[in-house]
Amino acid sequence: MPLQMRMDMPSGAIRSLIVTDRTSFRSHGLFVNTYFDSSQMKGMQVLLAAFICFCWAGAACGQNVNSDAPAPLTPEEMIRQMIELRSVEGQMQKRIGNMGDAAAVVVTRILAGDEPRPVDIDMVLTVLDLSFADPSAVATVADRQPRTTLLVIQYLELCAKDPALKARIAESRRYIQEQYAKYLKASAKK
Repeated sequence: MPLQMRMDMPSGAIRSLIVTDRTSFRSHGLFVNTYFDSSQMKGMQVLLAAFICFCWAGAACGQNVNSDAPAPLTPEEMIRQMIELRSVEGQMQKRIGNMGDAAAVVVTRILAGDEPRPVDIDMVLTVLDLSFADPSAVATVADRQPRTTLLVIQYLELCAKDPALKARIAESRRYIQEQYAKYLKASAKK
């Protein structure tokens, strides 16, 4: 008989199994020969409960919602960061896509008083293109029409000296006007 129950323990104790199959545990000498009385069991239960509470407290502290996480960027901060760092992230694309002509208003505040450099002009055009990628997604209906955007593009064209940059400006103007025309055509069908 490989497993044998030990019956000579005091009452109230947990009976343990003794491994007596010496063929499988021959070289290890593994024999389970321990038992606990009720006072020891109570202490182990308290210790286990304390351990579980300690672990849950650590997990709860690790999910602190009121941490010092940075607040989301305002549209002006976001566009300024795009122009300065010359990069666009996915979250920025999504937020600018909902701005429409309001993005051009923000660009005028950022460029106020300074003549834009060619790399700045390129990023401004990227911002304006993104803001009119889908005019129907623009939250404010008045910002779906590119009034300020076309004025900013005209200003950028006056500032640009490089023929390749002027071609890029013309391409951006054409794209924005086409997107707005598509929006008008789609909204007329409704």
